[in-house]
Formats: sequence, structure tokens, C-alpha cells
Amino acid sequence: MKNKKSFLKNLILLTTILVIVSSGKIYANNNLKFTEDPYSKESKKYFDNSNLETEDSKNSYLYNSIYNALINLEDSVNLSKYGVPDSLEVFNIRKKVLDDHPEIFYFKYEDSVYWSNGKLEFKYIDSKDKIKDMINQLNKKVENILGKNMSKSMTDIEKVMAIHDYLILNTKYSSEDNSAFDVYGILIKGKGVCQGYAMSMKLLLNKVDIDSIYVTSEKMNHMWNIVDIDGYKYQLDCTWDDPLPDREGVIRYSYLALSDSEMGKDHVWDKSKYPECNSDKYRYMREMDYVVKSSNFIYYSNTSNNGYIYKINKDGSNKVKLLNIYGNPMYIKNGYLYYKNVYTGNIDKVFVNDSSVDESSDGFKDVKNHWAINEIEKFYKDGYIDGYEDNTFRPDNSITRAEFVKIFNSYFGLAKSSGKVFNDTKNHWARTQIDIAFTNGVANGVSNELFNPDEPITREEAAKMIASYKKISDSNFDKLNKFKDYNQVSLWATKEVEGILENKYMQGYEDNTFRPKNDITRAEAVATLSRIK
Repeated sequence: MKNKKSFLKNLILLTTILVIVSSGKIYANNNLKFTEDPYSKESKKYFDNSNLETEDSKNSYLYNSIYNALINLEDSVNLSKYGVPDSLEVFNIRKKVLDDHPEIFYFKYEDSVYWSNGKLEFKYIDSKDKIKDMINQLNKKVENILGKNMSKSMTDIEKVMAIHDYLILNTKYSSEDNSAFDVYGILIKGKGVCQGYAMSMKLLLNKVDIDSIYVTSEKMNHMWNIVDIDGYKYQLDCTWDDPLPDREGVIRYSYLALSDSEMGKDHVWDKSKYPECNSDKYRYMREMDYVVKSSNFIYYSNTSNNGYIYKINKDGSNKVKLLNIYGNPMYIKNGYLYYKNVYTGNIDKVFVNDSSVDESSDGFKDVKNHWAINEIEKFYKDGYIDGYEDNTFRPDNSITRAEFVKIFNSYFGLAKSSGKVFNDTKNHWARTQIDIAFTNGVANGVSNELFNPDEPITREEAAKMIASYKKISDSNFDKLNKFKDYNQVSLWATKEVEGILENKYMQGYEDNTFRPKNDITRAEAVATLSRIK
């Protein structure tokens, strides 16, 4: 009986130790308690705390300690300098660090805990070596984006527009990837969801010294930005300016630099949590669709006036109607604005005498300083590739399986077909090209029934196609094994990747990686094929 009472007493004691508090679950372990991350649940993961103050010495210490630990990929940090802080305080400040620094995309909320002795532990999405490679990729990409799209003479609104335009033109809305919610997914993989758009916008704005915060809407399950332009706050929803289905090469400003009253027409958010946006200075942008910009002017289809083509100074002054034609501006070249006549479908032009346009190249306007400019221009002149209607090639975008086989067939002069049709190519624009690629042993489907023509092709898939056609598979692996990520190549592609490397058709990256599962870019695809004689 005495032993039974003792057992019950110990059981009650153990039960009382395992308690739940508002900031998360608390557990006991060797006289210490740890608290689970309250943000690990999806419903609170993106909770906004932009108004959290970190100016006092204690909060500043916590903020800087957490930031430095995360930047240096440390496993934990001790925060007890000013006494052991409350767990909710710690988690809120850590969340603010992550909100302020979207470049810390590699932190993982799950299994990150805080101990009662002031120790905050961190978990990451991958190995530290892999994360360092990803950080290096991101840093180079950001540097490249800013180098091509920014200049010292730009005003704040021009900087915001340039970043907005880059994200619109180089991102596909998609939730299919694990990194769809962060800057890596948007800037490196070129696809993601509203959170990824908003975080990428903030990252790039941070780099050009423009303040911004996130706005979250539980009712809309949506996220966007508030941005500071010349001392005034404006709403900005980059995601909604990139509508579904995707409009390749099309820029609009329906959700750029809005007041609260404008944004409130179709957005819902808790206004008490965010600064007011009262300026209507950029209301004139709402009518702009199919935007084409030069150094001094903006050309656009006016949604407020029958889609007629207009021209306006970049500062919003001197709006002029160019044509009483429902048209979609495409690009400027040799003093002419090229546009698509919506009624006839024809590509027409109107002389605009815009001296601010760079006429130094007859090729694509976005490859002038690109590392693959020679290969791209040669393939274009030889008729192997096409660009987009806005006279861009978008060299750093991914290329689809259908686009790749079309270029492949054209380059190698393949024409033999057998009538092969996959279930998802019956009505596809590349149906014949896919049939040709299949018939000539270039490409198989992902199954007997499906080809996935509109999915991006990875580097190892491209290697597989090339090696299969050229019959250069190699099982030596002396070239592949030199890359530190050699073990990430799929088993079905190892011999083909080795053959590609042996023949110097494909190359690795400066960090000694091959990145087999990364999407091959349009420039990489052209450069790879150009090496095959």
C-alpha cells in the first residue's frame, strides 16, 4: 500500500511538470525546462510583429545576439547576460530578426526550442555546407539583380518600380516547391507564393536603403508589403501584379504604391497594426497595363480609356495619348514603339523618337552584359532560339522541357517523327517537337502517359537527354566525383552526367558544385548546346 501511494505521488509530480503555457509547450529535462517554438504552427508562423520595439539595451542585446548567431549558422546562443529572458519575449525578438532579414531563409521553426537557462537553440533546413552554398548563390544573384537594374541616379519610386518589375518578369506563382515561401525560391528558382514575393521585395529594398514591412491578412491568407517612398508610406502587392495565368513579359502597376483607400477595395487587413498609407501621389499608375519603360518615359495600354496607347514622363507628368488603337506595347527599338494590335493580332509600330533608349545592340535588350551573350546572339542569328514579345531573352530564367527539346531539335536538325503523343501533349504547342525528340531518342516522358512539357528541366535531365542522343554515357565517374555534391545526382543520370562532363559540354560552379537538381537556365541551355559540335 505504501509503495502504491509513493507511485501515485510520483505520477502526480511528473504530470504537473508537463504543463502548457501561452507561449508554447514547456518540458522538464535534467532540472531544466525547454519551451517549444510557438511560431512552429502554420497559423502563427507568419504572425506580424513589425511594431516590436528593440531600442532598449536588453532587447537590442537579444536582437543582435540572435541575429549574429543565425548569420553564423550557430546551433545555439546564450541570452542570459541581463538575466534569463521570458520565452515569449525571446521568440518574438527572434521572429523580428527573421522579418527584418529575409536573407536568413534557412532557419527552420520546427524543433527549435528555448531552455530555461537562457539557451536558444536553432535548427536549419539542410546541412551547414549545403546552406553556405545556397547563401553564396543568393548573394551572387542579388548582386547581379541590383547591378543590372539599379543606378545611383534613380529616385526611390524608380528603385521600387525596378525591383517590382524584376520580380514580375522573373517569377512564376507556384506553391509546389519547399522553398516557395522564401527568397531562395523566388530569386534562385524563380517560383513561389505571396510570402516569397513579399520577402524578396523586402530583401532587395533593404539593399537599396528603402524601408519596408510585411502586411499579413488572415482572412485573405495573404501577405504583401508597406514601403517607404520619399518619407510616405504606400501599400505594395507584387504578387497581385503578377496574375494567374502568368502573362509572360507583361508589367502592370495595379498594386504598386497605393493608399489604404485604394488597397482596401479588394484587400482586408487589421489596420490598427500598421502605419497609415494616405498618399495618392501614384494613383495615375493604376491605369497602366503592358508597361514598357525607357530611361525617361513610360509607354502603356490605358485601362481607363479603351486600352489606347499612352506615353507619360517617369515622374507622372505630361501624359499624352499616342494612338487611338487598343494595343499592347511590347518594346522600343530604332526609335519605334512596337505594339500588338489587339483587334488584328498584328505587330505594328509607331515612331516615338525616344533618344533615351539604348540602341547599341540589335539583339535582346537583357543580354548586353551577360556571360553567355555570344552564345545567345549566335543561336538567335542562326534561328535556333526565339525571345519574348518584349524583346527580352530572360537568360537567367529556367527553361521548360518543351522549350529545351525545341531548341535541341532545331540545333541538331532533327525532323524524324513517329506520331508519338502523350496525354499532356495532345493540344500542346510543342506536340510535334516532343514527338521528334522522343522518336530520335532524345527524351522520354516522365511516364508512358505524361511528358510534363511545361515543367522546368533540371541540369541532370538536360544531361540525360544530351548524353542519350550523343551516346556518351560513362561509368568512370572520375569527373563527377570531383564535385562535392556528386552524391546528389540521381542514379538514373550518373553515367550521363559523367559523359557530359567528360566531353566538356557542361560545367560546374565556382563553389565546386554541379547542382544536378537545379533548373537549368535558358543561358546555360544555350551555352551547353553550343559546345556540342
